[in-house]
Amino acid sequence: MRSVETTAQPHSSDSFASHPSTSHVMSPTSPSGETRHGPSIPLPLSALLTTEEEPQLAMRPLPANEDDVAACLQIYREELAPHFPFVIIPDIPASDLYAKSPFLCKTVVMAASYKQRSFQHHLGSQLTEELGRRLLVEGEKSFDVLQGLLVHIAWYHVHFNQISQMTNLLQLAIAMLADLGLNRPTHANDRRKFMFDSSRINYGFLVEARTLKNEERRALLGCFYVSSVCVVLFWPMIDPMLTLFRVSAIFRRVNALEYTSYLEKELHTLLDSHEYESDLLLAGLVQVQQIAERIVQAVPYDEPDNPHVLHAPIILHLKTLQRELESQAQSIPPVLKHNGSFRCNCERSICKRSANHVLAVVFILNKHNAEVLLHESGLYHSFWQTPSSTTERINVLWRCLRSVKAFWDTFLSIPDHMVFTLPYSGWGPSTYIILIFSRLFTLECPGWDPQVAREALDFPTVVDAILAKMESATRYAKSRWLIENYDELCERVTERVKFIKLSVLQSQRSAKPDSDNPDEQLYNNFAPPTVLADDFWEGLMKDCEPLQF
Repeated sequence: MRSVETTAQPHSSDSFASHPSTSHVMSPTSPSGETRHGPSIPLPLSALLTTEEEPQLAMRPLPANEDDVAACLQIYREELAPHFPFVIIPDIPASDLYAKSPFLCKTVVMAASYKQRSFQHHLGSQLTEELGRRLLVEGEKSFDVLQGLLVHIAWYHVHFNQISQMTNLLQLAIAMLADLGLNRPTHANDRRKFMFDSSRINYGFLVEARTLKNEERRALLGCFYVSSVCVVLFWPMIDPMLTLFRVSAIFRRVNALEYTSYLEKELHTLLDSHEYESDLLLAGLVQVQQIAERIVQAVPYDEPDNPHVLHAPIILHLKTLQRELESQAQSIPPVLKHNGSFRCNCERSICKRSANHVLAVVFILNKHNAEVLLHESGLYHSFWQTPSSTTERINVLWRCLRSVKAFWDTFLSIPDHMVFTLPYSGWGPSTYIILIFSRLFTLECPGWDPQVAREALDFPTVVDAILAKMESATRYAKSRWLIENYDELCERVTERVKFIKLSVLQSQRSAKPDSDNPDEQLYNNFAPPTVLADDFWEGLMKDCEPLQF
């Protein structure tokens, strides 16, 4: 079995300019002001660096030659791919990767450029426009674009635009999967071939089943994973008696790729090949997400005011799904087990065997997210109408609180550098968890004592720890690469977390905010939670609107 980590290989002397489509030469300036000469970046990338829209880009070192692009590829292999094992970049020269998969190469450069946010955001926007042209206007169908789409979606939060395109990107990925014929098996009994091929007279007796390559299997399972994460994460959560927050209709229209026996078979085939150790992580992510989907299908979160849709008491569903989660947790390989602490022998080798529990952080976060999703049902009165359900509901709420604590223990323990490399599937659940946590902090129902919950896990204390984590990550970045006073992602998270903290505290006291308090002034600068705009959580968790608590 090969390990994901690789060592940099000497790059080919052939520059990107040797590619037929590369004729533009760009010599960027170094931080010291000296002109840097070297292999040129291909036209599709250099054309993105339009200094008319982003004049500050010309003053900053950009990945504008093959060596810089190669460095981005290595960053992706070592720091990003361990969190998203669905797209593995082979250890080949940058020019070779660009010749084989140009769009994937560009999306990897975008995702790996977290040390240069202006360039990253600009390139991300340009790639989104390119996707629209190539897929919708030109009708292109290529595996290169599919892999690039997955990377583009996985780190969408670092290059978001004013209007979210996540729904469109997810649908494009699923459509591309179907256009390439990867979404279902092809075999001799495919009646479509029989109907349109007059040479087929022995229907059902030809053996010509297509065998997928491992990279195609990863892309197939990656489409299921990213679509499922968004469907589960943005599931409607509305109770007329106990409103938590509403989710805009944008994600209700997205259907995840169905997890079929075909996907299950391809997953086992991938594992049996023992190609990469990271495939164990891939399997864990897929299996946890499959259970999470079953949770939202079994528990009617879309209609919490209609408990009759359940044909059995909800506690039976919860216990069954809880057993599945526990069984899945017990069956995971040792590489994915987590002891609550994170260590790393070498900062540039976070995916080495000695730091496998670091590699699995997204899996751990997704697992705890599924546990919270399972026990979220305790928040809704309509699920617990029988006199005997009070005790069961309290137990469910307490398990929900315990899972929330486990999530934050994991999230707050990640190394500072990992704040900048986590994919969307690692960041998205954090917003959902903090909203559930805030509800547990203020919930009033028979038998539930919010004060006891606060003593077990205090909401303001946890929120302050999140803010401290963002400050620590910013200090880390400043000590190594950050020129500005803040990192855009950390600042965005800090602003939104402060607001939701103040929203919860304001709900506990009806007194008018103190205008002399800078934090209260921040609160007043935003609209009330009941009319909060859709773009408030843009880039962290799009289309989630906190309502009154």
